[in-house]
Amino acid sequence: MSSERFINHAPFSRLRWNVFGNFDEILVEEREGKNVVALLPFKDHPITTEPATLSGLCSLEINIEELEVRQGNDELDVEDGKYLAPAPLRLKKDEGQPITVEDIVGSLHMYLNTHKNDIVEYFNEMAGDDAMVEAVDGAGNSFPKFDIQNRTMVFKSLVGEDMVGEDVYSVAVSLFWDGEFGTSLEEFWKTRPHLPR
Repeated sequence: MSSERFINHAPFSRLRWNVFGNFDEILVEEREGKNVVALLPFKDHPITTEPATLSGLCSLEINIEELEVRQGNDELDVEDGKYLAPAPLRLKKDEGQPITVEDIVGSLHMYLNTHKNDIVEYFNEMAGDDAMVEAVDGAGNSFPKFDIQNRTMVFKSLVGEDMVGEDVYSVAVSLFWDGEFGTSLEEFWKTRPHLPR
């Protein structure tokens, strides 16, 4: 396992990205120091062409962190046996063509939406009281129920940088849902690490 960092985290730390929302609604924070002074559309923003890696990688695998955890957790078996995380998203560019921020965000947005049901199911199983709401059945009886599918889920970070084979690099996407650990989305935006350009 490699401890070398290869992801350019700075541009990703500026994204306000609802992973199950409309792609055209992804925003980029413009900052003066630590203060956010503007939110601009991601589409056509200069950040899209920035290299996503520090070393100009042209090949990358991306897993969904929460679904990798789910696969590794023996308590979360599904009806047909142990849960299997989806195959990683594989990005490959021609030699000498680095993977850009837009390459990752565009491909990852589609990949996450393809696996939305599994992601929501995992968070429903793990969320606890932070995601409970009162629901009412057809007879008028109220009961507690998990409400992850109605929460905004956003991109948190890329984690677990690793070299998994010869010239094969891997990273996982980590997500945050509004209310996770009692933290509102606004608090999350204010307190997440802001990395300098």
